[in-house]
Amino acid sequence: MRRPFIWIGGAILAAAICFAGLVIWSNLPVRTDRTTPDPGLLYLNNRSPEAPPLEEAYFEHKGQSLHYVEAGDGEVVLFLHGFPSYWYSFARQIDDMRADYRVIAIDGLAAGRSDAPFETEPYKLEAMSEHIHALLDDLAVEKAHLVGHDWGAALVFGFAQRYPERVATVTGISSPPQNILLQLMETNPRQQETSAYVERFKRANPILLLALRIPQRIWKEPYSRHVERGLLSEEEGNLFRDALASPKRIHAHINWYRANIPPYEDITEQDYWPGKNASIDVPALLIWGKSDNLFEPEFIDLMLASSANLEVVQFDDVGHWPHLAQAKTVTTKIREMIVGPYK
Repeated sequence: MRRPFIWIGGAILAAAICFAGLVIWSNLPVRTDRTTPDPGLLYLNNRSPEAPPLEEAYFEHKGQSLHYVEAGDGEVVLFLHGFPSYWYSFARQIDDMRADYRVIAIDGLAAGRSDAPFETEPYKLEAMSEHIHALLDDLAVEKAHLVGHDWGAALVFGFAQRYPERVATVTGISSPPQNILLQLMETNPRQQETSAYVERFKRANPILLLALRIPQRIWKEPYSRHVERGLLSEEEGNLFRDALASPKRIHAHINWYRANIPPYEDITEQDYWPGKNASIDVPALLIWGKSDNLFEPEFIDLMLASSANLEVVQFDDVGHWPHLAQAKTVTTKIREMIVGPYK
């Protein structure tokens, strides 16, 4: 009669050891293989051998390293992706523009091959903007044309508000700047309801993300859908699946939310960055898909009211990924933004 109790005790012990191992694993630093080339870089270079080749590098600032790829010469166009993604999300624009411009695409903290600290401080928009500012200094870039998607759009718009002297033009896709988003969250009940997922995100941890198979779910939505629709090749879909396979990186990437988006009922004046009434005074472009349901369209009017030179381009029947769904048109709009009418 004692044998079942022995089995139960052994099972409990094994489960405890397994859980302890998961806890240890979840707290170990995220490591990145820097001994091999970035697979996305190899793929683009092989696909377009006649184009200026992409190269990769790392830039450390205040103990955190950003991975980036670059190619070409001329005016600088700097791309910054959103969540959950990495630099390759702008592959269409990079491939088209690297013959005419010096293109730089950054892996934001926790994405791709950049560092992924677990503490939230490095993910504050102010800290990430300082990192980009220092990178531009290191690359001897006086001014850059900034392009961002999703969180990357919030960051480049905020960078343009904070450092207008370093920005030639700014293009944001599918997101307002953080100060406009917080204003919307404070005042619009529909946006409060839409943004409820943020607080669920912020409660995640690596063990939970692993148990819920979040990397696989991210792959299915949106990336496998992009492959099914022909917006990405199967090989490119695999690039995203591999780049977003780490629950620990996803956990760290969520720090973008933890550091910058408080619960709407707790928002204070100090949460707005670089300030509640910060304006965009450089030439700016907002690209928006009308089927995108992440933000209430009211944000467009708020942006127009706080921007000196803002052009808005909207696409019917396009969701959160215009730079893939309407890649050629988006690239053309970015090019038009760079060459005029403000020059």
